[in-house]
Order: sequence, then C-alpha cells, then structure tokens
Amino acid sequence: MNKGLIKEFVGLNVYWLLSLPFLCLLLFSDLSYHSAAFSFITMGYFCLLALAQAALLSWLCLVLIPAVIWLFSFRKIPPLPIAVFLSTLLLYFLLLDVFIYSQIRSHFDWSLFQMILSPARTQIFNPTFMDYTSLLLVLAAIIFLQVVLLRCLRVHAGRLGQCVLRTQFVFLLLILLTQGVYLWADAVYEPKLLMATELIPCFHGVTAKRFLAAHALINPGKRPINRVVATHGNLVYPLNPIISLAKEKKFNIVMIAIDSWRADSMDRLTTPHIADFTAIANVYKKHFSGGNSTRSGMFSLFYSVSPSQFNAFYQLGRGPVLFEILKQQHYRQAAFTSASGVSPPFHRTIFIDLPDFQLTSPGGSSVERDQYITGQANDFIDNNYQQPFFLFAFYDSAHAYDYPEKDAPFQPCEHVSHLSVHGEEQQILTRNQYRNALHFIDQEVAKILDNLNSKGLLDNTLVLITSDHGEEFDDNGLGVWGHNSNFTPAQTQVPLIIHWPRQRAGQIYHHTTSHFDIIPTLFKEILGVKNPLSDYSLGRLLSDSSSREIILMASYSNLAVFSPIKKQLAVSNRLGYFQMQNIHGTQTDALLVDSSMLSLAYQQMHHFVDPVNVAQG
Repeated sequence: MNKGLIKEFVGLNVYWLLSLPFLCLLLFSDLSYHSAAFSFITMGYFCLLALAQAALLSWLCLVLIPAVIWLFSFRKIPPLPIAVFLSTLLLYFLLLDVFIYSQIRSHFDWSLFQMILSPARTQIFNPTFMDYTSLLLVLAAIIFLQVVLLRCLRVHAGRLGQCVLRTQFVFLLLILLTQGVYLWADAVYEPKLLMATELIPCFHGVTAKRFLAAHALINPGKRPINRVVATHGNLVYPLNPIISLAKEKKFNIVMIAIDSWRADSMDRLTTPHIADFTAIANVYKKHFSGGNSTRSGMFSLFYSVSPSQFNAFYQLGRGPVLFEILKQQHYRQAAFTSASGVSPPFHRTIFIDLPDFQLTSPGGSSVERDQYITGQANDFIDNNYQQPFFLFAFYDSAHAYDYPEKDAPFQPCEHVSHLSVHGEEQQILTRNQYRNALHFIDQEVAKILDNLNSKGLLDNTLVLITSDHGEEFDDNGLGVWGHNSNFTPAQTQVPLIIHWPRQRAGQIYHHTTSHFDIIPTLFKEILGVKNPLSDYSLGRLLSDSSSREIILMASYSNLAVFSPIKKQLAVSNRLGYFQMQNIHGTQTDALLVDSSMLSLAYQQMHHFVDPVNVAQG
C-alpha cells in the first residue's frame, strides 16, 4: 500500500482520537438537566450512548468525509485541513446545542436556527451583546484548541497511531451495543432506556419491531409494567392537576372516526346516512386535523397537544387525560379500531389506559374488520347503555379503498395504484373506488346510529363523527395522491359532525375549528372540567368563532404551521428548515419565512415542556 496513503490515514485517525475527549465532554453536559430524574439504568445507558455518539459523529466528520474528499480529488485536496475545518464546525455546533438545550430543553436544528435569525427569537430567548461576544470567544477558543491538537498530532502521531485501531474497535463494539439495546428497548417498550436518547443530539436508533414480532421474539401487545410519570424529563402534561365536577346528568360520548375522509366527501350521495344525521347535528365546514397522517391526526384529536410531541408521550407511556377523567366519573370505556393499534403505536399512547383495548381486529380485509368493529361497538352499547359510557370506533376501509364488490354505486371503478394515476380515466376509477369505500362505511356507521336511536339514547348521548386526515386526488395539480405528503386542505381538512344531547335541529358553522378544540369542548360542556383550557390543551371551544392565527400540523416526518387568516403554510423539510407555501402547496418564497407564525408555533410546541430557563435572556 502507498506509504503516503497510510500516513494520511493514520494522521486522520490520530487527530480523531485527540478530538474525541472534547466531543464526549460536550455530549455529557446535557445530563445535568435530568440527572435527578434518571434512574441508574437510564444514566448508565446515557453514558454509553454519549460515548458511542461522540465516536460516531467525530469519525464521520474527522476521518471518513476528509478521506473521501481526498481520494475523490485524486489526492489534491489534503485531508487534514478538511478534518480541522469540520472538527471546528462540529464542536461549535455541539456547543450551540448545549446552550440551546439549557434554555429551551430542545436540541438545535435548522428550524430553530431560522427562528434565531428572525425577530421571533425574542419569544424563545433574548441574547444580549455579551451573549454574542461569548459566542465569538467560544469560536476563538475552538480554533485555538485545533492549533493545540495539531501540535499534539505532530509530536505524538507515531506513538498514538499504535493504539488507534484498538480504540476504534472498542468504540465500534460500543456503537453496536447501544444500537442493539435501543432496538430491544423500542421493541419491548422500556422507557428507562428510551428516555436517555432524548438527550443525545443527532441520534437515530435502529428499529425492528415488525421483524421481531413476526418471528415471535417479542410480544408487541405486552403492556409496560413500570410506567414513567409524565413530569419526569421535560414533558409536563397536564400543566396542573385536572379538577372535574361530574354533572348530575352524565351524558354518553360516542366518537366515530373514518380514516382518510376528506371534507367534501360528506354528501348525500357518498355518505347518505351521515348526511341525514346532520338534520339533528352541528356541521363544522372549516374543520382541520392536526396532521395529514393517522398518527398526528389521532394524537391531536385525543390529546389536543402539538403532534410534534408524539414521541415524548410514546416514550413516557403517557395516555390522554380524557380517559383518566372518564374513569374518575365511572364511565364504561371502549375503543375499537379496524386498523392495527400497534402501528402507529396507539396501544402505548392514546389507548394505553384502556386495559381491554384490542390490538388487532379479526378479518382478512378492511371491509371485514370494519364490519367486526361495528358489531363490537353495538355489543358494547347493548351491554352498557344503562350507565354512562364512552365509545370510540375507527373505520379503515376508506384508507384502503376497500368495499364489498356487490355494493359499488359509483362506477366505473377498479383498483389503480397512486403511482400510475396519470390520465383522466385512472383518476375517475380511483375517485370512485374511494367513494364506494366511504359509502360502505356510511352504512356501518348507520348501524351504530340506529342502535342508539332504537334505545332512545340520542337524547342522552353526544355523537361525534370525524376523520384523522383528508385524502388528496391531485387537487393542487402537483401530481399528488393520497395523504402524508403535504399539508394542503385536501389532506388536512376533514368533516366534523356533532350531535349534542337533546339536540333537535342541526346547525352549520363556517368559522375555522380544529381537532385541538374537541377535547376542550368535551371537558367543559360534558365532563365538567374546571381548569383553564391551557392546562391541558392547545385548543379552544368549538363555539369560539374568533380569528385563528395558526394550527399546528405534522406528518410522520415533517412539521407544518397553517395560518387560516393568511392562507399560508410554513412547512419544515427533513432537516427541520421551514419554507413558506400557499394553501395549494406551492412554495412562495423560501427566504421569507413568516416569523410571527413560527413564533406562535414555537410557543405552542413547547407549551407542555418544562419552562425552566425558557424565559431567561
């Protein structure tokens, strides 16, 4: 092997070894903010994670990238200066992350970087002249450190080069160990280990729940034995203990959700029974979900909390306060979902406090599973209607475009992949298939409504019918079909129908409402909760028709801020950087982000986060 190549490679690796202790020190610094809340196991795993992450990040930046650039430049660009430059950036980034985390308990990302540069930064923290001076001095100190490390490299390269490979082998084993532990902790749900990952910047753990479950290596339905209280770490939900005074006359609550039900598909042709039901129910014409995916939509519906915090609730095993109140007021409770309750992991979040929650419904198709949950829902009503009850039913056939072949009023129709929907004919086939699925679900919902009516329960029951998100059929001319791809109204605006107890006539409302408003309304009007709405919710009462500045939204990988007033969207990319779009999903000006929208969004996203140090300048 070429001696020059060996020398350069050894130099990079020795430089990595010299820099590693400082990177480890920075990753360990965040531990001070949660050490009191961490168990011995959590703290031990965090220490191993910090060492492994420091080794991985530094090796990528100080060895791999410089070596690749050097080789691809035909050895014209020396690798060591590149390593020094990247080391400076990495150290400075991690120092900024330490500072940011000390202020707002959140790691540094591009969306936060944009907020810092905008006028909205004063809503997060207000840096003084001394703060900026300190940042410059820190940068100067890092540069001086690089000079010292380079000098040490020249003096000790030969001696340290002999132990580099052994050190790297040890850290490789450590990386594999920590990733393996994370894979297991995520699969069996071990909060004591999962909590530690929240403190590690840029950490991404490997997962394999479905593989392990398929090979019977784990039981995905096993409930955690030891649950972590939500006030541990940086999540505080609710902000204060909930005080509720049960009303003398308790009303039943029936919530029905139809997966992928877009707002304009509630009509007398597609969903005739639900449309007839609106004669005695309120219809909210401008209602929005908290996302374009099932996870975010359902999370915003039941928690009324920013969907960006789903992972925090998941790792803590924290259910919504709704079921706690229902239990206190002696409601019988049941939830039936046609789709899997494991993915998304609602069995560890929304329905974790329902001991009889069924993870999966039997049936070989969405149609069969939907029919099954209708039967289960009606059985529950039949067995519990003489006392207050809460019932939730979640239908899936519209998501799968599935329906009985003998019941397909919208023709022509046949299955067409979203990837092949190009011409007008394919678009008609796809849309009709979707409408047939909704028409089938409408009949299933009618069976529940008829059962309630036959028992005289509608006078004593609140019935709510909505969806987790919408469904797009290239509404915006962007070649987009389905959901979880943008935050336009086609994918986020959904029907909302509410029948109140003893309601005799329907009303139509045209002001903007959201999923975040449902829990506050139920709490105030049905369950007698006395706390201010902000203690447990980001929403308002559905009756509040005042202008709404923003609605938070999320997909599985992106965040969005929707402004109904301005008819604009601020959408994050995969790096967390926000870009402005109009309501048709077209980028307006990536350089001019509405700082007022992001300021309000940041406040809401951190509303249930430990406020320690957030207000410090």
